[in-house]
Amino acid sequence: MQLGFASIIIFLLLVHHATGTAMNPTSASTKILGDAKGLAAGAAYFITNNPDGNFIVAAEIGTDGELTLTRAVDAGGLGAHGLVDPITPEALFSQGCIKASSKANILATVNAGSNTLSVFNIDPNDPTNLRMIGKPISSGGEFPVSVAFNKAGDMLCAVNAGAINGVSCYSIDKQRGLMPLPNTVRSLGLNQTTPATGPPGTAGQIIFTEDEKQLMVAVKGTPPQPGFFAVWDVLDRSLSRNYKHISLAQGVLLPFSMTVIPNKNAILAADAGLGFDIVDLADAGSRSRSNRSSATKIEGQGATCWSAYSASTGNFYFTDAVTSLITEINIDDNLKPTIVKQYPQGPTSTTIDFDIASVADKDFIYVLAANATAVYAVSLDGPGQTTNIQKLDISGPACRADLAIGADSFIIISYYDSYSSLLDANNLQGMTVYIKGQDNYYPSL
Repeated sequence: MQLGFASIIIFLLLVHHATGTAMNPTSASTKILGDAKGLAAGAAYFITNNPDGNFIVAAEIGTDGELTLTRAVDAGGLGAHGLVDPITPEALFSQGCIKASSKANILATVNAGSNTLSVFNIDPNDPTNLRMIGKPISSGGEFPVSVAFNKAGDMLCAVNAGAINGVSCYSIDKQRGLMPLPNTVRSLGLNQTTPATGPPGTAGQIIFTEDEKQLMVAVKGTPPQPGFFAVWDVLDRSLSRNYKHISLAQGVLLPFSMTVIPNKNAILAADAGLGFDIVDLADAGSRSRSNRSSATKIEGQGATCWSAYSASTGNFYFTDAVTSLITEINIDDNLKPTIVKQYPQGPTSTTIDFDIASVADKDFIYVLAANATAVYAVSLDGPGQTTNIQKLDISGPACRADLAIGADSFIIISYYDSYSSLLDANNLQGMTVYIKGQDNYYPSL
């Protein structure tokens, strides 16, 4: 039997993989994905979340809003995929697995397979140039899925979604890295596994409220049990011993992400089982429920899981992993929502994590399209108006740099340059932006 050139290459790489001499995604701390253009307004970051070695992928944001892939940096740990059948994107069942603080020039990420967190210094003159600060540190539990900075960028909190679940917080030392804060390790008490089994019944995003007096975690329900929001009081960098439980009379189902509604003491949550929820924080700890809180169905939605706010349009945006739609909504002064418009991104692209950046007085959405192994850049031209300006390929540069994306995968450039067929993108996760000179505690706020 004669083997073709491509088959021989694949065979040799499989043999090397089996004998332990395969390309090692953690063999080098940095992999070069492309040439920097040098006129960056900032950077966008996501993680490979590969169980064989987690990498942060960094792309320059140009002054025109377009992206240029430049580097992949070893995150110092392993990725992991939550337990779900069949395996799909949405590996961590959450939003916020990687976050940047433009105020402090710091980037933080989870290493879900190692139960650790890592922080990096961002070079303002070259925002894709990342330097790890200290060493990865225990997340205080198992299967960390989301992190949140305070406004100053000198405190970080994380939520663990595995068998040992709950929150933990850290101060950030610019030389030593993350330092555990006393009286901040708090349990959610969820009946879970490691990795977490979900998405139902798992912890979602963690955030600080706008006034930083509370720390919140979204918790998805396990039907018929509804989802809820766990809220701890924050005082002198300590957390209240127990959390307050917020639920909605209309029925929160699977709250995935949370976004602050500016100046309203309220939170918007993407709800994968319904559409979205609006939570009036005056309800926290109260026996009564205000009529400002609500749960709203998005007709035809499949998995509305991620959310962000644009200051330039004054509206909020969601992505749906099943329909690959971006949905824009407006929320009035009384917290009444209106769906403005939906924007198709390709029926099989699987739009997951995204963030919004303000560049040259215009906002741009950067959304990770897992099945397309790409990042889409979308210009927000005004309320109800968008323009897709770029589809940034991930697979080609990853292959050329020997950057493994899939679990137990080997990465080659095939005879036909058919990159996507050799990549398992189900682990890709996260999206956060850093803009030089801006305080992006809340995206675009």
